[in-house]
Order: sequence, then structure tokens, then C-alpha cells
Amino acid sequence: MSKNTIQSVNRALEILCLIGESNTPLTIQSLSKALKLPRTTLYAPINSLEKYDFIHRDATTKTLSLGWRMYVLGLSFARKHIDPIIEAEARKLKQILKQTIHISIYAKSNKVIFVHTETPDKPYVISPHLGFISHAHCTASGKILLAYQEKNDIDWIYEPEMLQRRTDKTITDPERLLKELDIIRKQGYAVDNEESSLGLTCVAVPIKNLEGKCIASISVSGPKDEIIENIGKIKSELFTVASYINSLGKLDL
Repeated sequence: MSKNTIQSVNRALEILCLIGESNTPLTIQSLSKALKLPRTTLYAPINSLEKYDFIHRDATTKTLSLGWRMYVLGLSFARKHIDPIIEAEARKLKQILKQTIHISIYAKSNKVIFVHTETPDKPYVISPHLGFISHAHCTASGKILLAYQEKNDIDWIYEPEMLQRRTDKTITDPERLLKELDIIRKQGYAVDNEESSLGLTCVAVPIKNLEGKCIASISVSGPKDEIIENIGKIKSELFTVASYINSLGKLDL
């Protein structure tokens, strides 16, 4: 464990993450099993998280869920990271292209977070929920964000099992990914050609701040045939929207 971290804080945050990411209700017993720690070790951090309303313990079932403070913090994060202007432009783009629009930010390592989504009124559209975390190496949003990172900040691509295969088109070779990121940086856009999900294609461009730093991405996602057929128009509309947002000079996600 790093000398610059506090074990008790790390443990509390591990508990919080497990509760938040679980699809089923968790108990102290299930947390104990997941963390490979005795239940007595978990009482103190759970009590602290409960005291400050980061988690909630059901009085009847004793299951643990996220508390209201997490919702408040999430709203605060969204307000600071998604300007209403970006939301409005994403909404316009959805109306023009009739496809799903994502605003994403880079977390760290191989993680990209979808912080805003506009979904068209189509019966077959299934979009990731707000706050969904995806792999960066196999999504257009993720690749455009990786392309603008310093190379020493993406050394993790050489770590075992980091570039996991999602489809037969996923790039899993680190050197090939680096070459792809170089091309993306030069052309100014990224394409996910069924690399994350078969049948789906996505195109993304960067959103930059005044210093020219890539701070987010805006992307168009939809069925492969529809995206490829209209890719010229999609790229043009994305570049126009991103250029407008960048010109405002007041965004710092």
C-alpha cells in the first residue's frame, strides 16, 4: 500500500465503491466476503459512512445502499463538469442527426465516464446510463480522450489484461493502439468501429479549454449502417458543435 494513503480511508472508499457499483443489495456479510476481511473490521468504516449519509442501512433487511449525500455530490459534480451550453448543443445535435449523443470525460487508467446523454426517440436504442463507466481503449469517446493524454500518463496500456477484448474488432495490442491514437490526434476525430459492441459505431471529437487541452469529448453513436452512411455529415456537425463550444472560452470541465 502507498505510503501516501490512509488504510482506514481506503477501506471506507472500497466499501462505498462496492455498494455503488453492485447490482444487488449488499450486506456486511457480503462485503466481508468480497473484500476478504472479517466483519468486525468493517463495522467502523460502515458506521462512519452511515453517520455522514454516504450510505444507508435498511432497518429491516440490514442491506446497504448509497445515501442521499452521494446524490447531492453527484449533482454538484454534474453542475461543475457539464455546462448548460454543452447540454443544449448535444440536444440540438440529437435532433439533427437522430442518433445518440454522449458527453464523456476521462477518469484515469482505462476509464471513460459518460456524464451526459441525449437519446433519440427510436425503439431499438439502448444507451448507457448517466455516470456509466466504460473502457477507453474501445470507444470513440475514450480513444479521443486518450489521444490527447501525455504518453507517460497512458503507460498502463502495457499492463496485463488492461486492453480487454470486447469484440473481434477491439484493439488489444498496445503498439497498435498508440499508432491509432497518433492518427486520431492528427485527424481530430475518433471512430469506434464495432470495437465495443457489435453492430454499433461511434464517432467522437474533442472539447477543449482555452489552453487547448482536451477536457471532454462529444460523440454520435448508433447502428453501424446508419453511422457509416452519414459519417461525412456526422463529422461535419461534430466539428461545428465542438468549434462553437471551444470558442466560448469559459468551459473548464
